[in-house]
Amino acid sequence: MKACHLAVLAVLALLASACGQLTTELVPDAAGSGCTLKQNAQACSADTECCSGVCSAEVCASSVTGPGFGPGSLIIPMDLSYQSTGMFQAYGLIYQLLRQGIHVYWIIDPGKTWHAAPCNTPGDTCAWDCEIEGSGAKCTYPTASPDLFATTKVIWDDAGAVARGAALGRHGYRGGPFLIDAGDRDRALVIIDA
Repeated sequence: MKACHLAVLAVLALLASACGQLTTELVPDAAGSGCTLKQNAQACSADTECCSGVCSAEVCASSVTGPGFGPGSLIIPMDLSYQSTGMFQAYGLIYQLLRQGIHVYWIIDPGKTWHAAPCNTPGDTCAWDCEIEGSGAKCTYPTASPDLFATTKVIWDDAGAVARGAALGRHGYRGGPFLIDAGDRDRALVIIDA
């Protein structure tokens, strides 16, 4: 059984050591609600223009928020920066966590943008770095903007190149990363370390 768990864990699980005021936004599907007002992410100037009843920073926003993710939360990255052996193993880890009663959250920024050219294309680079922010490392492939930014430490490295607890710095996570709230951290680490 241990070999099975090792195969499942061939992805970095990162400890969010300084997520700050990071929260998720649950965006309800209002298309079938009968609302004739503006939907989430559409431009607005007042709350009364939006189906959600919330106009924030001149766009309609959800009135529902998810849990806050603070220090001690875990991030399971889904972007290619941290996938040396494929995302199927990340999904295997998530399956094991869910199977054993750990709450896992999928984080998607509904306002993310798509960069159709490889991010390292001269004259057409992405505004974000594909590794640690400020590194200047641009993805060699097209990608979406990050779903969230967090300052992180390594919990597990599939290549064994980075020691547990090593600080990585601030990274923009793309590809819909999964998060585990700090309240479930210890129970999740038991599964990760199995």
